[in-house]
Amino acid sequence: MKTNQVNSLLLKEVIADIAEAFGVGYSTNCDEYILFLPPDIGEGCIRGINFENGLGILQYDCTFVEEDALCP
Repeated sequence: MKTNQVNSLLLKEVIADIAEAFGVGYSTNCDEYILFLPPDIGEGCIRGINFENGLGILQYDCTFVEEDALCP
C-alpha cells in the first residue's frame, strides 16, 4: 500500500501537495482547483473548491491502480 502525507490546511496547498506527490500539475479556475491522475497511479481527477465563508470541499472522482491505495 502506498501512502502520501499532506501537511497543508488551505485547499490550494492541499491540491498542490497532492500534485507534487503524484508528479503532475494542476489547473485553477476562479477558486476551483483540479488535477488529473497520471496513468501509473490511476484514472480520474481530484477537484477542490473554496467558498467565501472559509469552507472548502475536495472531491475524489478517481480509481487508483493499486487496490488498497490511500488517497493523500
